[in-house]
Amino acid sequence: MPEAFVTTSWDDGSAEDFRIADLLAKYGLPGCFYIPRTNPERSVISEAEIKELASAYEIGGHTLRHLPLTSLPSAEARREIHDGKQWLDQLIGRATQSFCYPCGKFTDEHAREVAAAGFTGARTADWMCLEPTSDVYRIAPSLHMYPHSLPIHVAHCLRRGHHRALGRYLLRFAAPTRPSQLAEAMLDFIEQHGGVFHIWGHGWEIAEHDLWSELELILASIARRPALVPLDNAALTARLRDASVGAHG
Repeated sequence: MPEAFVTTSWDDGSAEDFRIADLLAKYGLPGCFYIPRTNPERSVISEAEIKELASAYEIGGHTLRHLPLTSLPSAEARREIHDGKQWLDQLIGRATQSFCYPCGKFTDEHAREVAAAGFTGARTADWMCLEPTSDVYRIAPSLHMYPHSLPIHVAHCLRRGHHRALGRYLLRFAAPTRPSQLAEAMLDFIEQHGGVFHIWGHGWEIAEHDLWSELELILASIARRPALVPLDNAALTARLRDASVGAHG
């Protein structure tokens, strides 16, 4: 049977992250919480609360100030990445391994800086991807926990060049728009064919759109599928690296 992995990640460090953590604990699933030190758009949980989350879950780097890296001069973007990692490492008492690009905006230069800072992998703000990637600094997730419309899903796939994923979404999955229905189709697919199901989102966004019941349906579906291997983001990155080395060995 082909290997099928599941992972979850949650951005921005809002207070709702603790409700996500409770749901993950209920279903015995891992998660990575990507947390900046500050955010100009909304409040971030306290350092004490970050350490509380870190006692049970992976914490990932999300820069110091949650500014799009593409909006900054190179030296400033570098500081955001490197100093953000140093701050988190000292705060939680261990090396952070995973990084997430704020607002999903980055260049090849930023990906190289993420690697130079000591992160082992980085997640994008993509979605609709189920195939494992060999580029661990451009890990593309499967499902954004947000009620996107059909035109948005289609436009996203076309913009990103996800033509195979678009065909699968429209023809095999019958174009669902409810996150739980799309997740169910994706999970069925990777159970049969192998791959990675990676759900990501923002706690504040889930609260704004009242998607808690949708999220719980997805987590419950994952938990009742024993063939799936749950991993946090760092462990998934390690598996992707090993597979890439093996393929080129």
